[in-house]
Amino acid sequence: MMHTSIFLRPLFTQECFLTLSTYDVNKVIYILMDKGQRETWKNRVKNVINQFKESRNPLTEGYHISIGVGRMINRLTEINKSLQTALEAISIQRKMKWDEPLYEFLHVYRLVSQVEKMGNLNEYIQDYLAPVIEYDQKHNGELIKTLQYYYECNGSKQRTAERLFIVRQTLYLRIQKLEELLGTDFMSPERRLMIEFALYAYRYLQAGISPHKN
Repeated sequence: MMHTSIFLRPLFTQECFLTLSTYDVNKVIYILMDKGQRETWKNRVKNVINQFKESRNPLTEGYHISIGVGRMINRLTEINKSLQTALEAISIQRKMKWDEPLYEFLHVYRLVSQVEKMGNLNEYIQDYLAPVIEYDQKHNGELIKTLQYYYECNGSKQRTAERLFIVRQTLYLRIQKLEELLGTDFMSPERRLMIEFALYAYRYLQAGISPHKN
């Protein structure tokens, strides 16, 4: 941990950051004070992280290292808030098996994680996706995947069919089934917003089923 800290400090200095570091059990915690242009801080932090990951460090070989970068703050009294968001970024990364260290780039999964902590995530998924999930389980179907791609393609049938590698007639049948299960208004703005959030929540929970490396 100390070797890692010594290795990272000059990299941060090159990117216009002053650093203070401390240790907590299995964590190295950095407080970064930015002397550069504020609008570029995310890219500069990512540059440091990429250099660290690309380096061949024999002392970290064989270890799984997770990196989380919390929110930028303006007051020292808010340091704990930044630390908590950095830890949240690590938690989401591990669950989703992603490599995105910046909390601010985790977008909707920040909200999904908070709803999970409240204990309402499964209930929310059931409210909006239960018929589709049950249909897929009974018929070994791909309606959830179809719904996800259909939203991502903003209702373009051609692009959705291409992404699913199916003919458009097959897609029409799936959309018809989705209308039966969710209602014909599943593309209306408010319904779509809620269903899309449920899709994110469903993927989040599904990702957590398989064990991840620590």
